[in-house]
Amino acid sequence: MKKEPGQKYTVDFLTIIGPQLPAAIDNLAEGFAICTPEKDQNGLITDFIYLYVNNSISEMSGMKKEEMIGRRMSEIIPGFLESEYFDLCKKTANNEETNIIRSAYVKKLVKDKKLVLDKEIERYFDINITSCKSGIIITSQDITESKIKEFKLHESEERFRLMANSIPQLSALADANGNIYWYNDRWYEYTGTTPEEMTGLGWQRVHDPNVLPEVMKNWTASIKTGEPFEMIFPLRGKDGLFRSFLTRIWPLKNSEGKVIQWVGTNTDITEHIKAEQEVKRERELLESLLNSIPVMITIFDPGTNVFRFNQYLKNVYGYLEEDAVNGSFMELAYPDPDYRNEAIKYMQSFEPGWREFVAFAKDGSQIESSWSNIRLPDGIQIGIGIDLREAKRTERKLRESQEKLLDAQKLAHLGSFTLDLESKKLEWTEEVFRIYERKLELGQPTFEESLEYIHPDDKQYMLDNIQRAQNNKESVKLEYRIVTDEGKIKYLSYIGTSILGDKRLINKRFGTVLDITERKIVELRLKKTLEELARSNQELEQFAYIASHDLQEPLRMISSFIRMFEMKYKNRIDEKANEYIWQIVDGANRMSSLIQDLLSYARVTTKKESFADTELNAIISEIRRDLQVAIVETKTSIEVDFLPEIKADATQMKQLLQNLIQNSLKFRNKEKTFIKISAELKDKEWIFTVKDNGIGIKSEDFDRIFMLFQRLNEKDKYPGTGIGLAICKRIVERHGGHIWLESEEGKGTTFYFSIPVR
Repeated sequence: MKKEPGQKYTVDFLTIIGPQLPAAIDNLAEGFAICTPEKDQNGLITDFIYLYVNNSISEMSGMKKEEMIGRRMSEIIPGFLESEYFDLCKKTANNEETNIIRSAYVKKLVKDKKLVLDKEIERYFDINITSCKSGIIITSQDITESKIKEFKLHESEERFRLMANSIPQLSALADANGNIYWYNDRWYEYTGTTPEEMTGLGWQRVHDPNVLPEVMKNWTASIKTGEPFEMIFPLRGKDGLFRSFLTRIWPLKNSEGKVIQWVGTNTDITEHIKAEQEVKRERELLESLLNSIPVMITIFDPGTNVFRFNQYLKNVYGYLEEDAVNGSFMELAYPDPDYRNEAIKYMQSFEPGWREFVAFAKDGSQIESSWSNIRLPDGIQIGIGIDLREAKRTERKLRESQEKLLDAQKLAHLGSFTLDLESKKLEWTEEVFRIYERKLELGQPTFEESLEYIHPDDKQYMLDNIQRAQNNKESVKLEYRIVTDEGKIKYLSYIGTSILGDKRLINKRFGTVLDITERKIVELRLKKTLEELARSNQELEQFAYIASHDLQEPLRMISSFIRMFEMKYKNRIDEKANEYIWQIVDGANRMSSLIQDLLSYARVTTKKESFADTELNAIISEIRRDLQVAIVETKTSIEVDFLPEIKADATQMKQLLQNLIQNSLKFRNKEKTFIKISAELKDKEWIFTVKDNGIGIKSEDFDRIFMLFQRLNEKDKYPGTGIGLAICKRIVERHGGHIWLESEEGKGTTFYFSIPVR
């Protein structure tokens, strides 16, 4: 009949084994149990039931014998039905195997060769399973202690072997006298040597010969004194290169303190040395960086209560580390206890962001600064401070400047505004309100409201130009009209620029507006006046030309009739009458010359030609031919440097240069006359020079020499009308240049004139 889990069989042990079983079995040191198989309806064994257990089994299981007898083995041993133990018990019960001893069985029953009988106790057993009439007899012997000793010995040997051949260090053993008799595998792998090569003093072959004497000296001293040996020296590898090793050799001593053996290791510290050098270099670099950046840095160790400062902080505050022993820096910098406690509280809170403090420097001055704190994983606190004194001064200056700007805007009637292009938020200064005559109580206008002020005829012009400037990321300057709320029309000058935000995208526009109504009205009046003046000048020039031309005819008639009168009546009149006739003829001739010069002056603008490529060297050649007689008679030398080809009125350029040359010929010294003509390109214009060695001009006459009819010398000695240089000035100005001179009386004159490059 099938038994439910937890239900016990009623077992009469004496009927099974009889009264002949010695009572001694119950007290055996080995475990003893008799189990009978439990089978299903097909006769297959499904479990085993304890029929008898002795005291040892009871102790091993931690249960009383009466609790175990009649219970299934699976209820006593966890995992029994899934184990090899169950399979062996079945085979033995079916007479397939008998007298089976399986200490290895426990190895497979539970992990790591251990049968766990209690959560805190792990023990090892040898088990013997034997078939009997009732089922199987199980005997077990506790071998825990011997197993533990076996494991420990095995593990110790294994550890030594693994340590000797697997540690990264090169290792060796030496006898009491220092003779090395064993090396680990790492030694041979690194050095590339063989055990035969390492016998005796063979180890010296892998040492640096320059360092070996010091190694021998220290090793000999350790052998003599029995003290440990420690030294860093190079060892050559199989690649022929030396690497640095930290070598330590410890003495093993007996109970009497006598050295019986030496154990040595060689640790490759080449990379460590390189790392230390790199760390040192990085530390020096960091120290240099910390001391060079214009930021104050404090490093505080809460464990030692010590502050360290970088050089910039020392420069700002004047404190050194010795001034802040035992954390006294806070007391020095913040003498007021309450304020100091507030600073310390902030420093310990590690709040994100920056906070401003006012501290005292060593010289007693106050330092405005802003601080942020960082805490490192090891507890070190780093304070980062920015000296705000210059920024505060700049801020105060900026504030004063802004106030002055606002005052200046009021005085100059200049207003400014800012427009946010995304939100279309518009902000006017008060002066813009005054210019637009908008009441302040109406508040800031919207963008759309501001457009309503623009004169209808100017609105599209304004929008198009502002949009084009915005697209091209450039400034714009415009003039436009507005219509105030009272209907008044005003003229404004607008200057606008774009403000770039993130990703260089325009997100704001800033602009200024200036009321130019009065100026515009004056400009319009002036423009009208200039137009009338230009028309008047044009009419005057035309009149002068016509009048000068028409005056020629009566003058010619006067001159002709006077000459005829002189020829017919020369012998009939007295000497006085002849003088009068000469005076009339001379006056008529001078009047004719004056009219001719006036015509030349008027023709500069009335008979002008368009600008074209003009070869000045060719013009100088023409002038030489025209003035050849005068040049020969005055024994004049004319030197001409290279002259450029320019865009000009060729006829007027000839007239200009010829007038200047004739001026030099007229006002020459008694010595041989010398004239030099040259040109030089400066700042996109040609500067021409006509220099002579004539009589010169007084400096007080420089300003009036280019005026009409201004004669500086007696007309009897130097003939002329005083218009020639005025014509030169008008020609130069028509070409967009200007004319001037340098001169010293008695030492010659140099005329300069400029012609822009076109």
